[in-house]
Amino acid sequence: MYNKDILDELVRQFGVEKTIVFCKMEAVKNSMLYDGAEQKHLPEPNEWGFERDWWRENGAKLEGTRFSKQIKIDKK
Repeated sequence: MYNKDILDELVRQFGVEKTIVFCKMEAVKNSMLYDGAEQKHLPEPNEWGFERDWWRENGAKLEGTRFSKQIKIDKK
């Protein structure tokens, strides 16, 4: 299963707002794993780096589509 499939299902089941929080949490988790692997010189921290970046970027994309965010943009 790919991240996009998981993301779509999370949005369907929990809504955009909760999925944004999940994306941020998943990015932090993978960042911690990545940093820990680099410090210990473990092989292949790349997967965690990819996961961190993917969830962070897609969480930011979801934030950009929120209705509340669109209202703030329209008021400026």
